[in-house]
Amino acid sequence: EAAVRISCSLTAAEHAAVHVTSSGMGHTFRVYIVASWLSKLVSQAQEEQILSGDEIARNVDYNLGRFNGAWLSARQIAYSSMPESITHMLWILANMINFVLPWEYVSVCRWMTWLPSIFITISFHGIIRISSAMENPFGFDEDDIDLGKMVEHFDEEMCIVMHYAALDDVAGENIYRSLQNSDNLVTSTF
Repeated sequence: EAAVRISCSLTAAEHAAVHVTSSGMGHTFRVYIVASWLSKLVSQAQEEQILSGDEIARNVDYNLGRFNGAWLSARQIAYSSMPESITHMLWILANMINFVLPWEYVSVCRWMTWLPSIFITISFHGIIRISSAMENPFGFDEDDIDLGKMVEHFDEEMCIVMHYAALDDVAGENIYRSLQNSDNLVTSTF
């Protein structure tokens, strides 16, 4: 009965938006859709008096807002490249080491000092080239968590829990424990 009163599924437009977006801005849009869907679901449950407590919907909205802010900050770091000043500083340090380090090898390698010098020069400049061509360290890739599947899975579990929560306490407790993979089933309430 409670699951019927609250629509636990995404609307057709929301479902299409989650699956269609695949660009860099699409990730942001997906997060906003899921956050608004969760907020709407909790607000509807609060209106139907399924949840105990008056401030649950406010707490969920507050925490989802904090999550969105933290996610956008992490995304900003992930997609921003290294500043040119830092890249230039690394280039200067690499060149300075290439000028100073061979003098240390003169006493060891004598006339073959050019060999480690060339190796060090190529490796330092190669590291700088490779690091500037690499993807940023925390970028979002295709093998990350599929948000659409997670939303569907979460939606199914919430609908099942709400459907069986309308039953007596024992059935609601048993379905909750089975969803949480707990072996302890309640047989009666005294």
